[in-house]
Amino acid sequence: MPAKFDACVKAGGRVRTRSLPNNKFMRICFLGNKSFPGEVRTKQSEGGDNMKKNKKIQESFKENLSFNILEKTIDEEKRTVRVCALAPCISKNGRYYSPKIVESVSGTLKNKKSFADHDFRDTEHLIGRIVKESYENGKLYADIKIGKRGMAGDIWAKIQDGIVDAVSIAANGKAKTVEMDGKEVAEVTELKIHSVDFVPEGGITDAKVVQVFEKLEDIPKTKEVKKKMIENVKQLREEYPDLVAEIEEAKVKETKEATDKVTKLEKELTDIKMAGIIESEIEKLETTKEVKAILKEKVTGKTEEEVKASVKTHFDFMKSVVNAAEGEATIEGVVDSENTNKKEKNKDATWTAESIRDHTSIPSELKKDAINVLHYKGSKVLVEYLERHEVKL
Repeated sequence: MPAKFDACVKAGGRVRTRSLPNNKFMRICFLGNKSFPGEVRTKQSEGGDNMKKNKKIQESFKENLSFNILEKTIDEEKRTVRVCALAPCISKNGRYYSPKIVESVSGTLKNKKSFADHDFRDTEHLIGRIVKESYENGKLYADIKIGKRGMAGDIWAKIQDGIVDAVSIAANGKAKTVEMDGKEVAEVTELKIHSVDFVPEGGITDAKVVQVFEKLEDIPKTKEVKKKMIENVKQLREEYPDLVAEIEEAKVKETKEATDKVTKLEKELTDIKMAGIIESEIEKLETTKEVKAILKEKVTGKTEEEVKASVKTHFDFMKSVVNAAEGEATIEGVVDSENTNKKEKNKDATWTAESIRDHTSIPSELKKDAINVLHYKGSKVLVEYLERHEVKL
C-alpha cells in the first residue's frame, strides 16, 4: 500500500472500499478533508471472499475519543476537576470499547499529562496532570490538577464557567473485526492512553462517541458473549435448580399480576365505551325521559350489536306489557305507574310472582303475562287484568 494510505490508517482515518470496472476495487482512507487512495486490486473468488469475511482482522489504530464532562466535580482549593475519561461505547468510526478494555486501562492514568488541545503537544498547551484515577460502575474517572499561569489559568476559568465542557483521550491500540447484533464492528483489544485533554464541544468529528453504554444490559452482545451467557444459564439450572425455579416462579407471578392489571383496565375501558353506546342508542328512541331512565338500568351488552338488540327487546317488551294490560294505553303509562307500584304492593302483599305461579285459578298460559303486569303495573292493574280474562280469584 502507498505510504500515505498506511499513514492515514494509522492516524485513525476511515477506510472505504470503492468498486471499479473489470472486477477491480480500491480502498481509500479519509482523514479530515483529505483522501488517500490505496492500491487497485482484483476481487477474489467467492470462496476467498467468504474466508475473508469470516477472518477476524487485527488492525492498529490511533484515536482521539471525546466525552462531554457530564459528571465533573470541581475542587477549587486543590484546583482539580474530576472527569469521565472513558466508558464502554462505540465511536463514530465504528470502534467498540468493551467494559473489559475500559477496565484494562484502569491504573494507567496517574501522572499522565493533560493538554489544552490534541493538536498542540508543547509546554505552552500543557495545562495539568492526572493526580488520581478511579474505576467505578464500569467507567474510568480521572482527577486532573490544573496549573495557575498562562493557558492553564484560562482553561481553569472556562471550566468553572462551563464554557469548556468536554475531554478527549489521545490513545492508540489494536482492534479486531467482530460481529455484533448482525453488524461488523472493530472491537478494541489493546489500548494505551497517552493523555486526557480538554477540547471544545464538537471539536472532534470522526472519533467522537456516538453511543455510551450506561448499563451492562445495553451493550450489544457478540456471538461469543451470547454463547457464554447460555452456558452460564445451563450451569445455574444444573447446580441451583431450586433457586432458578424460585426466580422463574417470581417472574411468572409478576407477569400474571401485570396481565391482571391490564385485563382489569381493558374491562373498565370497555364498560365506559358500552355505557356511551347504551346511552346513545336509548336517546334515539322517541319516548319520555322516564322510560329512557328505566331502559338505561335494564339494557346490557358487550358489543354495539348486543346493545342494540337489548334496547329493542326491552323496549318492545314494555310496549307489549302495556298492550296486554290496558289495550290502547300508551307505554308512558308504564312509567306513570312505577311511582305507585310500591304503595299498591304494600296494600296487597300477597301478590307475588311466586303466588301467581302457585295460584290454581290462573291458567298457565296467562301466568307469564300476569307476572309482567304485576311487575310493571302493580296489584290493582293485575286484578283488573285477571278479571278481564274471567279468572275467579
